[in-house]
Amino acid sequence: MHKQSLLLASAGVLAVSTVASAQVLNEIRISSPGGSDDTSNFVEIAGTPGTDLSSLTLLAISAEFAPGQVDFAVPLTGAIPADGFWLLSSGDDDAVADQIGGPDFFGSPVSFIITDNFEGLAGDDLDADDDGVLDDPSVIGNILDAVSLTDGDATTDIFFGGGPVVGPDGTFPAALVLRTPDITGDFTFVPGAFGDDSLDTPGVSNVIPEPASIALLGVAGLGLLRRRSA
Repeated sequence: MHKQSLLLASAGVLAVSTVASAQVLNEIRISSPGGSDDTSNFVEIAGTPGTDLSSLTLLAISAEFAPGQVDFAVPLTGAIPADGFWLLSSGDDDAVADQIGGPDFFGSPVSFIITDNFEGLAGDDLDADDDGVLDDPSVIGNILDAVSLTDGDATTDIFFGGGPVVGPDGTFPAALVLRTPDITGDFTFVPGAFGDDSLDTPGVSNVIPEPASIALLGVAGLGLLRRRSA
């Protein structure tokens, strides 16, 4: 798949110190077009080919309804392939996936974290008093990279991991976020991606948008904001 255009719209805060590390979050989709069966969810990790991922865990930590709760904890397997892009797929992209059986992410504010030596479990509440500070930082292990997705509600969103905060897309978290350029670039999001996955690039390089087409996608995206699948 190829991106024809993107609207560059990200709200970055504190960047993690390991953006240039051997493995980073590079592209994430959390909501599928056209229904509640989120088979198009995926997480792409980019970095140095041959990097072993077997000691790492992908965390999705709730940032709103139960701040600090580990919604998903996925032990990673294998190594980054020769092309530099490793893919966790929940279904639609199994043919190009390096690990199959990815989680059905919630379409709500969330922090995604790659961590080494995670000592907790899915369902654990790492911030019991919801103050935005991990109760026991040692449980989460060594954070290698992180990014958070917001719906724009500053009164309820609490983020973890120290990475950039991206969005919102209208009043929702963005359905698709990605780095441009790969690995070292800032996170951006595709507006209206709730209803269209044609701009996804799972398992391959993210395309830097052409300035002349950015405005066109922005206008088209406005009509898709309310078509988000839960």
